[in-house]
Amino acid sequence: MKRGDQHQTGETGLDHRAVAVLATALRDTLFEARAIVAREAAYVSEGTLERLSTLLEKFEQHRIRIAFFGEVKAGKSTLVNAVAGQVLSPVAFDPLTSVPVRITYGRETSWCVNGRVLRELSELEQWMRQDPSSATEVVVTTPLELLSLGGQVDLLDTPGLGGRDEHFDRITEETIRALDAAVLVVRYPALFTRFTHELVERLASHVSTLFVVWNLDPTSRELSPSERERHARSLAENIGMPHRLFLVDARTALVQGCNGDAWQASGMAEFSTALRDFVLSTGREVAAMRETAKAGIEWVASVVPPLQQRFKQVQAAVAEGRAKVAQVEFEAEQELAEARARQSQFEAAMERFAHQARQQAARRAHALRQNLHAARRAWMRTGHLLKLERAVAEAVRKYAHEVAELAKASRDELVTAAAAFGADVSIAARPRLEPSLARLTSEDRNVRANSGSLRWIRRMVWAQWYLPGLARFEAEAIPADLASFDQWLQAGVNAALQAARTTTGERLRQIRDRADERLRHVRAETQLEAFEAEAAELEKGLPALESHLGKIEELAHHAQLLLRSG
Repeated sequence: MKRGDQHQTGETGLDHRAVAVLATALRDTLFEARAIVAREAAYVSEGTLERLSTLLEKFEQHRIRIAFFGEVKAGKSTLVNAVAGQVLSPVAFDPLTSVPVRITYGRETSWCVNGRVLRELSELEQWMRQDPSSATEVVVTTPLELLSLGGQVDLLDTPGLGGRDEHFDRITEETIRALDAAVLVVRYPALFTRFTHELVERLASHVSTLFVVWNLDPTSRELSPSERERHARSLAENIGMPHRLFLVDARTALVQGCNGDAWQASGMAEFSTALRDFVLSTGREVAAMRETAKAGIEWVASVVPPLQQRFKQVQAAVAEGRAKVAQVEFEAEQELAEARARQSQFEAAMERFAHQARQQAARRAHALRQNLHAARRAWMRTGHLLKLERAVAEAVRKYAHEVAELAKASRDELVTAAAAFGADVSIAARPRLEPSLARLTSEDRNVRANSGSLRWIRRMVWAQWYLPGLARFEAEAIPADLASFDQWLQAGVNAALQAARTTTGERLRQIRDRADERLRHVRAETQLEAFEAEAAELEKGLPALESHLGKIEELAHHAQLLLRSG
């Protein structure tokens, strides 16, 4: 509970606090119900929202407006803040002294200027310093109990009279016409000035209840009790119209709060009680509230069936749209899977092809070795080195030719396979290469191989020694040539694979692009996003409306009980 809210009245009859709570709940519930239905206005009968707006406007007509008036620096804002128990209206802040401040009920404290909601008073002051002339009113919401009596009570802190800007005196005149009560704040020694006299004359024509508050500043506190009494009588005589006079030390009350003796001594206890009595005596016509609740029940009951029907239609539209989206996504995923599978198949085929090409090269190398071994066996028998050299050279030429043919066929097959896949690959041809063949033997070893006894046996036993060049050729040159072929082959396979991956990547991108385009088309055609958003709103809104219907029925029941008890 805020400071200044804990003082109760001795009201009899209707429980005004209960009525206030019910009225606030009814108003909030009807506003929340209207906000839900407003989003689906096209699907309820014509004039539905207008009927509730009329009902709420009629409900708003019971609002009580109490304005605080006085000359500049009379202490109006301090008094308003003391009533609220917190600083809601800036005090002695020049840019705001000429701007009306309206304080009304709200669940949280905030300040609103030109539609902008501020959460701290310092934000308001900063905003007003930057652009003080743009605001015509500051609306303050706060959960003050006095304001919650039906949620229908406004306190207005008006601009000070007698200022330099006559425009705000005109605003004060406009405000007077809509008031239920006024609070005139004066201070010593200028308790009744020309401006005060003019204001009282205007109030007398429009306001039936006037509270006059003599704000006791340090100067007036120096007066003796008899002097203060004399000035109070003089002030009351000058006022003329019926009123109640209160002597209040608003600053002390604001600083020290509503703590026992300090609150009583400041005069705020008596003044706050008078405000509450006025509001409560004016009352919240319970019968009218009950009729409003009954009308609200009828209104909510009338909008639920068409919205339920609309919800079914929206759910069906969402289901249809999602099914079409799912079909497009499924088809796209199938295309993607097929493209990936085709890539995997190509890579497997390339692996098999490379393995087969290596095997063919190895068979040719094996055949070369067999030819070399046959030529060497003939040399072992005869020792004819020239025949051996000719046979070896012929075997190497045959091998080089066969490997060159294999390389050409492999290149053609790689290019053809890539083209069939849809890829464009460039593979360099492997030139015809003969493994390097050095001299088979030196002259002295050749002479030794053909001299002495048992020559053919020695050539057979020590063939590698007699023919070191042939041994090196078989051990080094042939493996080197196979490695060279394998390196060329792998480069060609890698080029084909990379070309295929590039092609597959482009295919995947195109599939996704087509799918995205189809999805956009389907979503637009089925209005899926709009229906999904509407379904989400209805999914929350319909239970909320049904809950609001229950609340309003309960409020109507409580209103009936209050009528019986009153």
